[in-house]
Amino acid sequence: MNKKAIVIIALVALVVSIALASLAYSILTSSGEVGGTPGSLITGGAGQGNSMSGQAAEANSNDAAAEGEDSASSGTANVSGQADALSSSAAPDIQILDSEGNAVRLSDFSGTPVVLNFWASWCPPCVHEMPDFERVYQELGAEVQFIMLNATDGQRETVATASQFISAEGFNFPVFFDTEGEAALAYNITAIPETLFIDREGNIVANHIGAMSEQQLRSALELIM
Repeated sequence: MNKKAIVIIALVALVVSIALASLAYSILTSSGEVGGTPGSLITGGAGQGNSMSGQAAEANSNDAAAEGEDSASSGTANVSGQADALSSSAAPDIQILDSEGNAVRLSDFSGTPVVLNFWASWCPPCVHEMPDFERVYQELGAEVQFIMLNATDGQRETVATASQFISAEGFNFPVFFDTEGEAALAYNITAIPETLFIDREGNIVANHIGAMSEQQLRSALELIM
């Protein structure tokens, strides 16, 4: 075999390899095993936080959620065993849907402390913390507005599947739906569950990434009541 034939064969082999690699990547991407589309939700393992791909750095959020660590943005306080209040920042006003399909804005609850929790029924840590939220809601729901905000992407989670889950589990806390992804974007949510604590003046005074215990929830509530 002459040198020219060897070169041609090598080039053909290279083209085939590239084509096969491209096909494999496309298959993995479409199945959700590689990356993800903007705004899609990517499930972590059981017991971990669940990352939300999008504009924030996915790797950083995955690490923080997986370890169950707290993450604070500027002007907020991380909530651990006991929360310490830092300088607060204004909570973005958002429009979401209530369980009846009515449009609701965060500003509608001005003058009332708010617990804003981002969750999904497919998220194990979200499900794990819900009984604690239900107990605290039953005790303090008349004094604090709970907004249990479902990450309703229309694919992995729909209003119907989320509502069915809440009904089956017998939870009574107020459930809302972020069907347009506006709230997740406004609050730069990169992993769920994430809970924000907003005071009567509409300022975020604390947040927590990962499942919360009842003790942690109560400690954070002391900052806004």
